[in-house]
Amino acid sequence: MVMATPSSTPSYPNALLATHVSVRYGHNTILHDVTAGPFQPGKMSALLGPNGSGKSTLMRAIAGLAPITGAACVTLGGPPLSGMPLAKRTQHCLYLPQALPAPAQLPVLEALIAARHTGALPPSCLQEDDVEAAMNWLEKFEIAHLAMRNMSTLSGGQRQLVGLAQALSRNPKALLLDEPLSALDLHHQYAVMALLRRETTQHQLVSVLVLHDLNIALNMTDHVVVVHEGHLKAAGPPTDVLTPALLRDVYKVNAHIEQGSDGKYFVSVDGIS
Repeated sequence: MVMATPSSTPSYPNALLATHVSVRYGHNTILHDVTAGPFQPGKMSALLGPNGSGKSTLMRAIAGLAPITGAACVTLGGPPLSGMPLAKRTQHCLYLPQALPAPAQLPVLEALIAARHTGALPPSCLQEDDVEAAMNWLEKFEIAHLAMRNMSTLSGGQRQLVGLAQALSRNPKALLLDEPLSALDLHHQYAVMALLRRETTQHQLVSVLVLHDLNIALNMTDHVVVVHEGHLKAAGPPTDVLTPALLRDVYKVNAHIEQGSDGKYFVSVDGIS
């Protein structure tokens, strides 16, 4: 297991790094001086931990949406993001929440085109390359058939797929996704993870996801950060971090990691501790 500490953290150009992040709401401290990263370009990273551990708060803090205190600093291979206005910050580091905002009264195609620009374009201003690019993303997410459906008529899973397509179409340097698989069926969970991995590698994105599925984290991410009770518990390669001792301590289960004949890893739970 690799523990992340400021003194042992290597430097990577264009990596995302959050240092000394503390978050308080009233008298409640949610995160205690957490340093996470560097999250490297071209790598898939996951924030893990049980419910209420602080992982979503950490992601929101990195995105500039939680009230960080003290000496906290977030950088993305350059000037601190924490010193930028939120609108400019999102051009570099884009956050997609688990609970998406109420859907606009727009066809999916127009909603996707609007995401590529500062504001929605009126239909008369749509360019051929806008339509082509939007359809390309819809095809990648296997939802081209929804192009002319109104956003308000989509299921939760379909809206999540459109939201992911919108996020990637904006070409951010870093992508922060809070439980992007939560509303998806099994097929789309793995299809989306495979697509995110390809896009991350091809475009050297910094991709950080909040996940609950430890099997997906084990097999489809490169780096994991485990948050527990508002503290950084461990960080490193998934198979190094997710040990029986950590699973017992953090998740309160008696479990071990096994490897199948296909080379895939999975968590085998014997019971709760």
